[in-house]
Amino acid sequence: MTTDMTDAPCCIVPKYLATFRCIAGACEEDCCHDWRINIDQNTFKKIKTSMSHSKTDRDRFRQFLKRNSSDDKDTINYAYITCRPDGGCPFLDDGKLCEIHRRFGPSHLSLVCRSYPRKKSLVGKRTEVVAFLSCPEVARRCLLAPDAMELVELEPGRLDSDAICTEIKSGTGESPYHAYLDEVRQSLLNLVALIQFPLASRLFFVACFADSVSPAFSNGNSEFSPEILAENIEAFSDPFTLRELHAQFEQIDSRIDFAMLLVQRILTARLPSISDNFRALLDQSWKNYNLLAKSNAPCPADDPQRNPEIFTTIQQLYQRRCSLLQETFTQRIDQYFANYSLNYWFGEWYTRSPDLLVHATKLFIRLAILRFLLFSHPALNPLVEQLAAGKIGRKERESAQEALDQAAVETFYRFSRGVEHDPVYLDDIQQTLAKENMEPLTKLTLLLKF
Repeated sequence: MTTDMTDAPCCIVPKYLATFRCIAGACEEDCCHDWRINIDQNTFKKIKTSMSHSKTDRDRFRQFLKRNSSDDKDTINYAYITCRPDGGCPFLDDGKLCEIHRRFGPSHLSLVCRSYPRKKSLVGKRTEVVAFLSCPEVARRCLLAPDAMELVELEPGRLDSDAICTEIKSGTGESPYHAYLDEVRQSLLNLVALIQFPLASRLFFVACFADSVSPAFSNGNSEFSPEILAENIEAFSDPFTLRELHAQFEQIDSRIDFAMLLVQRILTARLPSISDNFRALLDQSWKNYNLLAKSNAPCPADDPQRNPEIFTTIQQLYQRRCSLLQETFTQRIDQYFANYSLNYWFGEWYTRSPDLLVHATKLFIRLAILRFLLFSHPALNPLVEQLAAGKIGRKERESAQEALDQAAVETFYRFSRGVEHDPVYLDDIQQTLAKENMEPLTKLTLLLKF
């Protein structure tokens, strides 16, 4: 998982992105469904000029492109496209292809449309690009290939140079928290990539590293010691230390009630405002548990005090499904979540958070939610029953893994669309976690045991 993080001009991307191409009409989704698509000022003017030659085009332009009147308006979010009543973009044709692109060319695509699903960052002269798993094809490529998160170098200019830059590290006058981005991030990537350990143990290493360095290594902390940071990086690269931590983690009791309740609270907190796409994923999970538990509760696991028997039954069903699937497909399932975690640490810089522990917490609660949604997926019911009956042999494993892969891709991309593109939802998650009165490392360990 190492790469030469040189300061020379270059472009570093995960391997899954190096050969990524939009599959357009063959995709399960369209890029802009249910989202507000911002139009930058330059593109707005281009589209206005090109659609000014007929009354039909002028009327459509006025109907579907609106100037942004909010206080945070700038040249990037200068205007926006209004969605159709069904949530779709009014400029998509029946084949999910963009009319603006087809009629006027790629120069008329907004920076948002031109960039998605890519996300660009600059580290000095180095460009880094990752992609959002809200795109089903990105989710497929990232989750299903063992080497998807190998970092590779592309020729400068290979990817769109006009893509929106979300993070910049200049190296000039930076605090130590920002200045040591490469060293700290590489240590975290290396820990997640240690495939000789189970994924949960690898993530526990990350949690312990974050817990160890965060008191002195945080945003705005003036007591930073480069020697202490270097000592921690060295300690967490020592095989003996990691084996000891792995043994310690294995001895921790696997109680899932804390994580289950936390996951349900987060999922139900914003039900009225979440996207239809993500709501459909939640509904199918809850309905599946209602079916399995013979219950009619609208949300069967949200209130253990009101429905203690149902909550207990849901936990038992979840544990059973999790154990059966994880035992048979350990390597494949670990690959999904390891690649997701690597994409997170590489693409979502820890400098966005107050310290490493907070940033690790953001990842671990996402992983817990994703595990619940994946193992609860009704498409896996036949597979779970086959596993319970011991009817999965070598011949059946290939089709069984294909079903698991399909459920994983759907779960990850719908979650990403519904949560990771919603800053309010992400803030709600962080506030919910902050209310839990326990030590951060204990909290993270319980999430990893879920």
